[in-house]
Amino acid sequence: MNSRRKGEEWFIGGINGEQPESFKIDLSFLNPALKYTASIYSDDPSVNTRTHEQIERMEVDSKSIYNANVNANNGFAMHIKPVE
Repeated sequence: MNSRRKGEEWFIGGINGEQPESFKIDLSFLNPALKYTASIYSDDPSVNTRTHEQIERMEVDSKSIYNANVNANNGFAMHIKPVE
């Protein structure tokens, strides 16, 4: 996994090898005074688009833990930004 920050926005991503993996992503690094929207992009062959990419959005904060379940040879990306 890797992460980058620009101001109050965060970008987190990861790719997986030959075995499925589960990751717990602790978001305690977020500013506790703010609420955020996380957009999570992941591979999903059942999504009927050219890229087979699932997009999930949820509200998170510094107390949140996101469970990323990544299939073999797949990945995910998160864009976390403050709620406007």
